[in-house]
Amino acid sequence: RITLLRSIDTVTPLGDTEQEWVQSSTVWASYTPLSDGEKLRNGQTLASTTARFVIRWSLASAELLPSERLTFDGSTYQILGIKDIGRREYREITAETVVR
Repeated sequence: RITLLRSIDTVTPLGDTEQEWVQSSTVWASYTPLSDGEKLRNGQTLASTTARFVIRWSLASAELLPSERLTFDGSTYQILGIKDIGRREYREITAETVVR
């Protein structure tokens, strides 16, 4: 199962805007790892994994945007792309782990 996360903007008591990730829904998904590797960023080596998830089409999944995230097996993934499979049958999500 994967949990779909949606970004909301919240205002702090000081008036600053912060981005917060909240759960929008939890759905069954198939998982296929595509690649893993390391990136060099600011002098640090960071590991990442790219994967493909396939979920059934639903009203919740139809509203899913590439700017959103998902969690699976303890990892958070940034959505890279979404495509429909069939006519309202499935949605294929390509995502990469969020490296902190």
